[in-house]
Amino acid sequence: MTVTQSTCGDAPNPPETVLVTGGSGFLASHVVRELLQQGYSVRVTVRSETMVEKVLQAHARDSQRLSYVLVPDMTVPDNVNDLLIPAISGTRGILQSIKKHGPDVKRVVLTSSGGVMVDPILGFDRDHLYTEDDWGKITWDEAAKGSGVVGYLASKQFAERTAWDFIENEQPSFDLVAICPPMLFGPIIMPTSDISASPSLASVYELMDAKLESPGETPFPFCVDVRDAAKAHVRAYETAIASNQRYLTVSNTYSHQQFVDIMRKHFPSLEGRLPAGRAEENEVAGGDNRKAIRDLGFAPGGLEETVVDTVKRLLEIEDSGH
Repeated sequence: MTVTQSTCGDAPNPPETVLVTGGSGFLASHVVRELLQQGYSVRVTVRSETMVEKVLQAHARDSQRLSYVLVPDMTVPDNVNDLLIPAISGTRGILQSIKKHGPDVKRVVLTSSGGVMVDPILGFDRDHLYTEDDWGKITWDEAAKGSGVVGYLASKQFAERTAWDFIENEQPSFDLVAICPPMLFGPIIMPTSDISASPSLASVYELMDAKLESPGETPFPFCVDVRDAAKAHVRAYETAIASNQRYLTVSNTYSHQQFVDIMRKHFPSLEGRLPAGRAEENEVAGGDNRKAIRDLGFAPGGLEETVVDTVKRLLEIEDSGH
């Protein structure tokens, strides 16, 4: 979740201070970078002193406008305790805290997910176009008993609905914008030895890890470059028309086979590591990004550039031993 502080409008007056929760995350670190590049002062929440050092190093050029708050990780590992309850109580708790203690906060930008819009029955039927009017229909029982992916998507669904219910029932002085990015790809800012912490990056690394015979099916065929998603978050803070709106920030449909083809074209050194077999590529549903383009100036780049920059960064991390 990204919480923005101070007044909002079409012409910001830096250095306003913006709070970014979970500031070391894949997307959040790009949001921090984008805010700093735009001249804002940024405060991030992080979970440990070790992570503080990494965050400050990652943004060393603008560290004089970057501060932090330590917020320990208090989750318990399973779908209900690790995902669902924190999604609801965490969202409600921070909104209640803002209402009580943050009179200067005028807008909250919530990082939701494109997955909250996917209907499990429709899936990715090629005849359907997903828009901001769509909502997933995962129940609590399905989420509690389902896979980690189901639990994750449900947590995002419950969190966003909790936020909108809070706005409707509590009538706070701040408004809300929900950004709903699908699978996020692009260069990771924070080096990590645990690529699996980002499911999207883990799926790319798996394709280049010499363990697959074919690329396999693509379970969630919508994506966006993390840099474009970060820019959408900042514009959602700055743009008056975004008040109490939600945005699907999708740039491309894709398949794992397309990723492998792009990697084979641009990274000859990976030839022996890439799947040799081919996966069937089916036409899939679309995602409507026209609202984000109209309101936020969302201008997503092409898939090939995103894949190249993702793989290049993963190889750098691999070579450095992280």
